[in-house]
Amino acid sequence: MSSLMAIRCARTQSIITVGSLLQVRSSLPHLSSRFAVNPTSSKNLSTSAAAGDYHRNPHSVASYPPPQRQNPSPGFDSQRFQNHSNTDHHRAPQRYNPNQSPQHGRGGASGYNQVNYQNQNVQQNANQSNEIAPTVEEIVRLCKLRRFKDAIELLDKGALPDKDCFSLLFESCANLKSLEHSKKVHDHFLRSVFRSDPKLNNVVISMFGECSSVTDAKRVFDHMADKDMDSWHVMMRVYSDNGMGDDALQLFEEMTKQGLKPNEETFVNVFLACATVGGIKEAFLHFDSMENEFGISPRTEHFLGVLDVLGKCGHLVEAEQYILGLPFEATADFWEAMRSYEHLEMSV
Repeated sequence: MSSLMAIRCARTQSIITVGSLLQVRSSLPHLSSRFAVNPTSSKNLSTSAAAGDYHRNPHSVASYPPPQRQNPSPGFDSQRFQNHSNTDHHRAPQRYNPNQSPQHGRGGASGYNQVNYQNQNVQQNANQSNEIAPTVEEIVRLCKLRRFKDAIELLDKGALPDKDCFSLLFESCANLKSLEHSKKVHDHFLRSVFRSDPKLNNVVISMFGECSSVTDAKRVFDHMADKDMDSWHVMMRVYSDNGMGDDALQLFEEMTKQGLKPNEETFVNVFLACATVGGIKEAFLHFDSMENEFGISPRTEHFLGVLDVLGKCGHLVEAEQYILGLPFEATADFWEAMRSYEHLEMSV
C-alpha cells in the first residue's frame, strides 16, 4: 500500500513515458499462466363545548327569599297582605332554560345548532381532503410518462410513497439532474419510516452524484449506520464520475483498513478511479493484487478496466498490445473500446 501512495505522489510530478510503461508491463508475470477467465461470471376537529355548556351558570339559580315577616303595624290588613304575597309568588323568576328560543338568549338551541353545523362542515372537508390525497399509483404513472416534476409535486399534496416508489423518485431526480428536486424528495424520505434502509440510501448517494453534489452524497454515506459493500462501491463511483479519482482510491484504502474484503465489483471501481486520474502503474499493481492478496481471479470486466486506463490516458499502441497479449481471445467489447479511444483521441 505504501508503494501505491508513492506512485500516486509521483503521478502529480512527472509524466509516464511509453518506455517506462513497457518496463512496468514487462516486469509483470505473464497473464496467461496466472489468470483464468471465468465465463460464468454479477408518513376531534371540533374544540367547541357541548350544546348544554354554553352560558350555563355553574351554580343553581336560587329563588328569591320570602318576604321577612314583621309584626303588623296598627291597622295592618292581613288579608290584603296574603293576597299580595300570593301574587309575588307567581312572579318569582324561573330557572334559565338553555333550550329556549333565540329571543330568550344567545345560548338558545339555534345557536348551538349553528355551531354544530359548522363543526360538521370542518370534519366533512377534512375527510374529503383525505380522500383526494394522491396515491402511489399516480406517482408511478407520472414517472413512467417522464413527468418527473409533476410526480415530485404530489409529495406536498399528501402522497405517501412506499419503498419502490421512493426508489423510482430518486432515479427520476437523477435523470432530471436537479439538485433542488433531489433535496425535496430526500427531505420527504427522511420523514418516512424507510430513512434507515441501506439500499434506498445507496440510491440516494447515486442520485446526488448524478446531480454533481459530491458533498451531499458523502454526507449521506457518512451518516449511514448500516453500510454494505454496495455503499462503498456507489460512493467510489460518485467520486470517479465527478473527476475525483484520488478520493475514490483513498476510500478503497479506508475500506480495507476497516477489515472489509474487496470483491470483484470493488476492483471494477478501482480501475475506473485509476482511469480518471491516469494511474496506469496503480492499475497494474491493483490488478496483480487481486489474486495475490485477495484471492480474486480476474474476469473479463477487470481486463476491460485495465484497458480503459490505457485508452483514456492516450496510450493507444500499448492498449492494442495489451489486447493482443490477453490470455484469451479478445471479444468484440475490447475492439469496440479501442475504437472509442481512437475517436476520443481524434476529437482532442
